[in-house]
Amino acid sequence: MHTKERLFVYSALLACAILALRPSLSPSAAVASPPPAQSAAAEPPPPPSPPSPQSARIATCDIYEIVEKIVIGERFEGPRKVEEERLGARLKPLEEELTAMEEALKAADPADAAAQEQALVFQQRGKEYSLLRGKSQQDYTDYVGAQYVRAFDDARAAAAAIAKRLGYTHVIASRTSEKQIKATDPERLIEAFLGRPVTVAPDGTDITDEVKAELKLR
Repeated sequence: MHTKERLFVYSALLACAILALRPSLSPSAAVASPPPAQSAAAEPPPPPSPPSPQSARIATCDIYEIVEKIVIGERFEGPRKVEEERLGARLKPLEEELTAMEEALKAADPADAAAQEQALVFQQRGKEYSLLRGKSQQDYTDYVGAQYVRAFDDARAAAAAIAKRLGYTHVIASRTSEKQIKATDPERLIEAFLGRPVTVAPDGTDITDEVKAELKLR
């Protein structure tokens, strides 16, 4: 073997030995691994779970009956009569004036010029009376309406107090099933239906009597 050939063979053997001694590198190992990501900021705690439906206790109450009893009771009936008398007193002077003018015109000669002029005044005063009477009626309606609102507020407050005392979380205003529907007019029937939103309720969950006792209603 020539010297050049021996040198070539030795060089090849040396290269193979070096390759055999070097640690094997996989393609994935050759790529530098990224530094570990920094831990993300701590997430806020989840919101508290809503109360379980089993924790809700529902009662019913005939608020409508209670409101009616409050409005017709002595506490509201007395002031209502006073307001009615006050409004009637506002109309009385004009009523008396019109009555006197009417009697005078009946006894007067229709052809008399003074009587004719008085008839025109009578008509004008009659218009003024109609306007005043209409306003008085509206004032009375507003007064009674305000009484109903106060009665409703009283009934709600009493129902809330009873519910808290007995451990109820909700109170639904509903006519009791014992109240029969006697209306025949379609609009009144719809009102009656809407006043009975509760179809089924467990026995002993109606607090109407307790609320009436709280308000000292018969």
